[in-house]
Amino acid sequence: MTVGTTGRRASALLVFALALCACSASEVPQLYGAATTPEALQSRAKPLTTLQATDAGTDVVVSGTIGRVCKTMGCWFYLTEGEAMVYVDLEQGSRFTVPVDSTGKRAVIEGAYKAEGGDARLVAKSAAVWP
Repeated sequence: MTVGTTGRRASALLVFALALCACSASEVPQLYGAATTPEALQSRAKPLTTLQATDAGTDVVVSGTIGRVCKTMGCWFYLTEGEAMVYVDLEQGSRFTVPVDSTGKRAVIEGAYKAEGGDARLVAKSAAVWP
């Protein structure tokens, strides 16, 4: 292999890597529920770990990673971040559903935070889920 061939291969590899990065950086999230934009949701989002008991009874926008999902129709899921976790209630799919293979995807959820009898849940109004 000559120096020229090695340089061309390295250049081709660099171009491929940059193209791959550009594609993943521009991935557009799928929106569910109430009409909004990903930018509007993301600009108001707080990490799930900042959710407090005093937020109960208010509308919140939180970000995290989708954990376990209803395997029947995607009508509920858990949003996680580190040790924090909240049940996201989609009211049996009456608002919207998420794909049953959404586990591990990054998401921003807007909804009413409820804490009743020690059980916390987020009744979702809208969601942005990244591929």
